[in-house]
Amino acid sequence: MPGRILGPIARGLRSVGYFISDVFYVASRATRDLLRHLGRRWRDLERSTRARISALAGVAVAAALVVFVVLPNAPCEFPGGEECAPADDALPLVPATALAYAHVNLDAENPQAERAAELAGRTPLIAAEALGRLLGLAVGARGEAPEVSQISPWFKGEAAFAVLPGTERDLEQVQLLEYADEDEARAYAESIVAAGARSAEHEGVEVFEDERGLAAALVDGFVAIGSADGVRAVIDAARGDEAETLAGDEVATAVLEELPADRLAEAYLSRDGVEAFVEPEDGPLAALEPLVGAEVSAGVAASLSVAGDSYRVAVRSALGDDGAGPASAFFAAFAPFEPKLAARLPADTLAYAGFGDPGSTLGGLLDQATARAPDIAAGLARLIANLRAAEGVDLEADLLDALGSEAALAVLPRRAAEGDVEPQVGEPAEPFTLEGLENVPYVAFLADEVDSERAREALARLQRPLIDELGVRLGAPTFRDVRVGDVTAHVLDVSRAVQFTYALADSLLVIANDSAAVEEASGDADRLADSLAFQRATESLPEEPSLLAYLDVAGLLRYAERAGLAEDPAYARVAGDLAQLETIGLAVTAHEGRLDTDLALTVAPEGGEQGE
Repeated sequence: MPGRILGPIARGLRSVGYFISDVFYVASRATRDLLRHLGRRWRDLERSTRARISALAGVAVAAALVVFVVLPNAPCEFPGGEECAPADDALPLVPATALAYAHVNLDAENPQAERAAELAGRTPLIAAEALGRLLGLAVGARGEAPEVSQISPWFKGEAAFAVLPGTERDLEQVQLLEYADEDEARAYAESIVAAGARSAEHEGVEVFEDERGLAAALVDGFVAIGSADGVRAVIDAARGDEAETLAGDEVATAVLEELPADRLAEAYLSRDGVEAFVEPEDGPLAALEPLVGAEVSAGVAASLSVAGDSYRVAVRSALGDDGAGPASAFFAAFAPFEPKLAARLPADTLAYAGFGDPGSTLGGLLDQATARAPDIAAGLARLIANLRAAEGVDLEADLLDALGSEAALAVLPRRAAEGDVEPQVGEPAEPFTLEGLENVPYVAFLADEVDSERAREALARLQRPLIDELGVRLGAPTFRDVRVGDVTAHVLDVSRAVQFTYALADSLLVIANDSAAVEEASGDADRLADSLAFQRATESLPEEPSLLAYLDVAGLLRYAERAGLAEDPAYARVAGDLAQLETIGLAVTAHEGRLDTDLALTVAPEGGEQGE
């Protein structure tokens, strides 16, 4: 039997082989004939003509090499090469042991400085507040914060701030200000320390130091100001081996190079810096922990840029230097995805967060909760066990695994009653209270490409536990079916203003605390993905992030003002500036060995309305 089957196959393969051989023979013969013909024609040409053709061919080959080989790999200083990052001459002055480092380049040659000044001019009060806080970090004469007029006559453009290891209780801090006029810079350095300060040399550099331990010195084009030990450490770094500075540190240079080249400022935290400032729950930068992956971060860099009408922030964290890998990072639970659900949300959505593979992601987050918050995880485990025992529902197998390819959480506005006019940011508005919940935005969860049958069965069995859990007190506690267009929504009236609702529209699952979410997701209204505000907020973000988030800042401020924020004097002072803020777009992308965060804060275009 095998011979009867394999014999015809073998004969067929031999026939195919003969056919291929014939094709190659014909092709090679035709090629040889063509080359012989061209060779005869080439020899018939005059020598000068052959020389001109050869020269043109050489130019074409050279041009191709430049376009396809040289330019993509050219140094940024050359035309056609990648854009250069702004100069950072302070980096080689900072010891590699630094916990934290921040640098800004305000030189006129950095186009970012001009763009930032123009954009900051649209929100002058916020810009002045930010500048005041930055100047408050600097040291001026008699220990007071300096005035801009004290620095501007001699300041060249670069400023840096470094935190160095010190004693157990105190860290060493050093400021570096680039100078253009050495005499004026020296006079400023001398004015920093108290009267009667002593002057001494360290590694050939004159250091002014007072009895408080405050010191100042001129080091390689910078005024170094800070603790005496910190200033001497900067001098040692400048006079020592570059490998012992941040400029020679592999992790620091690697994450800084991952930042956008076109930037105004950048900052860096070493592994020790992450442990000191991010990892502790009460650390000054603890809120950034999910974006850093503090437990496994070898170092993290961040940058500030200005592009068009938006401020852009990028964060790059190197993960897994100790072999732990990125699995311990919060965003390891999120897989890259192509966001599509913004096309199912209304254009005036106030907030949106989208992520892919919701079943796996939510399961991964539950696993992380088990390790990080065992008490909460134990409670969830009991709830899951009770549901399985009482209702026969396995949340993970029956519901999470049915959730499809993408999910989104959204905050949506309740529609104004007919005749009502929505107030603009900064305009007087009738305040509302918690009793008027009809004016409070509602929350919706959407999942796409779900297994409709499995999800419908699981949710039906969850109705009784949900009634018990939500403590329904209105009338007969039961779900009722409501027809919304072509979709049947299952609604539980929790209160006069809150309706727990779920519905399946083909492969789209909608769960919300207002039945209006079903109509918003399945109706024909304008979509968030098509709105100019959303597009401006996300146009610079990666196309396949692990998490995509969006905030309508203007819309959220309108609600906050009606809730009482407008009565706050501090807010009232900057309300006009805040009215210029439009949206925030955020993307987090988990790579192998790196965690990237990109944020864009857009300002309303000059002469235009928000969201136009």
